[in-house]
Amino acid sequence: MKYTIFKNYAFSALAAAGLWITIVALSGCGSTPKTIAYKSLASVGETEAAAMRTAADYQVAGKLAPEAWPQIAAAHDKFTPAYGAAVAAARFDYTQPASTTVIVLAQIVADLVTAYLPAK
Repeated sequence: MKYTIFKNYAFSALAAAGLWITIVALSGCGSTPKTIAYKSLASVGETEAAAMRTAADYQVAGKLAPEAWPQIAAAHDKFTPAYGAAVAAARFDYTQPASTTVIVLAQIVADLVTAYLPAK
């Protein structure tokens, strides 16, 4: 049990670290502000989408706890409009990568999915 919990949190920590590293790497000197904004948003969106695909796969297979899906869906429902607003804002303001709010909401979805992954 301890190994499974550690493994799930390690996965979540790696996902978070990978997300931040990607955003920092994309904000290098050679990238245009438009590229930085869109690629950082794409990275955040893909992280959340991957977490939702994983949750859906486990839900369909009947391996996700019954109380998990409503919590994951609620977190996804908070992420979706924030992400849409960030994408719309990026069309007019290229000076910032993905906002901290959108990153945190994506991380919450990934953390919830990770917390409910069944033991192998």
